[in-house]
Amino acid sequence: EKLLSFGLPSLVFTFLDQTETLPKASLDSEPMVLIDAKASALDRDFTAAAQRLEPFLVAGGGASREAWRLAGESYLQIQEFDRALQALQTSLSFENKFDDPAIYIH
Repeated sequence: EKLLSFGLPSLVFTFLDQTETLPKASLDSEPMVLIDAKASALDRDFTAAAQRLEPFLVAGGGASREAWRLAGESYLQIQEFDRALQALQTSLSFENKFDDPAIYIH
């Protein structure tokens, strides 16, 4: 998360892919997938971000609100508008609301 906040997505990829400090099960957990997808989005690779999130979106509704929001934003950027609308509506259906009002503009 800190590397992303500093705007360094390539270091996130290096840490996740090359250091091998985390076991595969940890890399496949939703928090790590979110970090990887956020890094891809920050690197403007929205296709990779969406592909990284898709297993959580179809895995029986266990995806978090943030995963759905990021997926919706990624689909919007790659012009898959139907999927973007579905993902963004799902993210808005969670009980907790977003702090950032920009999400409601899309």
